[in-house]
Amino acid sequence: MGGLSPANFIHVAGDINSSGGGGTPSDFGFPQGPRLDNGQGSLASGASDFSGGGFFTGYWLTTGSPTNPADATWSVPYGATSSLSNGIFIGGWYSITTQFSMTSGTSGVHVGPLDYGDLPENGYLTTRKTAGPSGPAHIITDKLFLGTNFATDIDSEGDGQPNANATGDNGVNQGDEQAVTFPALIRGQPANVTVSVTNNIGATATLYGFIDWNGDGDFNDTGETVTTTAPQSHSLQCDAHFQRPAECGHWR
Repeated sequence: MGGLSPANFIHVAGDINSSGGGGTPSDFGFPQGPRLDNGQGSLASGASDFSGGGFFTGYWLTTGSPTNPADATWSVPYGATSSLSNGIFIGGWYSITTQFSMTSGTSGVHVGPLDYGDLPENGYLTTRKTAGPSGPAHIITDKLFLGTNFATDIDSEGDGQPNANATGDNGVNQGDEQAVTFPALIRGQPANVTVSVTNNIGATATLYGFIDWNGDGDFNDTGETVTTTAPQSHSLQCDAHFQRPAECGHWR
C-alpha cells in the first residue's frame, strides 16, 4: 500500500478490543463516518456516521491472536486474527494474516496523506509534538488545492517541517509556496497577495491567508489574518487583501 513496508506500521499481535467506551474526535478533520473525498465529503450511499468504543489512526500491521509464531519468513506472528471489536479505524491496514475479521460494531475508512506546515516551531506550534493532534495540517485532495497541477504543486509530510525560512516542507525542486505571488510590501499600504487555486468540490471554498507582521509567534493581531472566497472553478486567481502596518517588525 503506497510503497510502505512492515517497518512503517505499528505491530499488533493480539485482540484489539475497544469496547470500554470512546468516540470520534470532531477536530482536526477526522471523518465522522465512511465519507467521500478522503472522509470530508458526503456519506457513502447507505452509510451512517461512526459509533464505536475506540478511535485508532494510522496504519496497522494486524496479526490478531496469531495462529503461527514468527519464523524465517515472517518476523512477527501471523495467522488468523481475533475479531476487531467495537473500534473505529482511520487510515489503512497492512496485514499478513490468513483471515481478517471485524465484528461487533467495528468501522473503518481510509484517509489520504496530510500536508503539514513549516513555520518555525517556537511560537507557531508547527509539529504534533508541540501542537498535538490539532496542529496545522490539512488532508490532501485533488478536488481543492493551491496551484494548478496536483501532481507537481502538492506534497505531503508525516509531521510539521519547521525551519527559520518556512521552507522545510518543500519537496525536491518543489516549493510549496509556488502558488502564491507577493507584491511589494510597503509600510502602511494595502497589498494584494495573489493565490492560484483549483476548486472542484462543487461549491465555493474559503481561502485563508496569514502574515505575522510583528513576528510575535501568532496571527492574532490586527490585519494578520484575512479570508476571501474561491468560487467553483477548475483554476482561478484569488486576491488576499492585506495591509502592512505602519509599524511592524520581522514578519513571517
